[in-house]
Amino acid sequence: MRKGRLIAKYEFKELEIEKAQQLSNKLGFDTNINSSMTLTSIYNQDEKDFQQSRKPNPIDFKQ
Repeated sequence: MRKGRLIAKYEFKELEIEKAQQLSNKLGFDTNINSSMTLTSIYNQDEKDFQQSRKPNPIDFKQ
């Protein structure tokens, strides 16, 4: 980044359980939170988690 372009840097860490639960409740979710959560996880609780499972792709050199 060029000199003088960054005024401030904000780092958003996970919210502790109590604060995450309060925010979740305020947003209208009925989720029972039992671990620290990021803001994106709290706001998008109803979104599906799209993790792709990777299967090994073996290469067969048999003749």
